[in-house]
Amino acid sequence: MDSNVIVYALESDAGEKFERATNLLSCGVARGLRLPLQAVAETFTVLTGRKQWPSVQARQALEEIMAAMPTFGYTAASIARAMALHERHGIPYWDAQMIATAAEHGCSTLLSEDMQDGRRFDVRDVGRALRIVNPFGHANVALLTAAGLLDET
Repeated sequence: MDSNVIVYALESDAGEKFERATNLLSCGVARGLRLPLQAVAETFTVLTGRKQWPSVQARQALEEIMAAMPTFGYTAASIARAMALHERHGIPYWDAQMIATAAEHGCSTLLSEDMQDGRRFDVRDVGRALRIVNPFGHANVALLTAAGLLDET
């Protein structure tokens, strides 16, 4: 899960995206969805920067989310993979880092509004392809619901 999903889940004035993001987090917690620490750090930066949240409020909100969801972080190997993905695909380094780290930790899907929906990245040395899914795209509702990541009741 990318930081944009977390930011929307914390913005009650984000309308449909708030509803979808909170639904995803709730279902994600129930299903054991894992959270990249990079997404947590990016969210903190957005909240305390552009969104002008007080640091303590942002920290408390993110600590609550981290307490509810297993997290994972990057390693020296995933940094090398990210640089290779950046070179091979011409994507921004931090997107490549999130993809490489998620693949290294066994993820096959990354929920992100900002990356190219449906694009697959072959992370060769871990033998895994990772697919980007825009959780806010209407075309992905059935996919997310079938995976138990969205409750459309």
